[in-house]
Amino acid sequence: MNKKILILILLGAIVLPTITCAALDFTQPKGGFTNVQSVVTYLTEPVWVIFTGFAVVAFVFAGIMFLTAQGDPNKLTLAKNAFLWGIVGIVVAILGYSIMTIIKTALAE
Repeated sequence: MNKKILILILLGAIVLPTITCAALDFTQPKGGFTNVQSVVTYLTEPVWVIFTGFAVVAFVFAGIMFLTAQGDPNKLTLAKNAFLWGIVGIVVAILGYSIMTIIKTALAE
């Protein structure tokens, strides 16, 4: 792989999560943790933002793999697998976030 492309990928993998984490507020809520719902919200929001940053990096990496394959069937297969597993990761993360939301809603009642 071209060294310039590798440097750009590594730079993106370092910078993008840093930018997404910079917008997060990791301080405890003003009223403290009064119930399970506030604890779950405190834990899931930063994880979701960090995951979003990694998902973007993964799809950019898969796109670069597609562009640099140049018709080579082995490289195209690797790129397709990277894209497929990126989608599987997003589906699993959405299911996990949904389960946490369902638990938070069920415990709030």
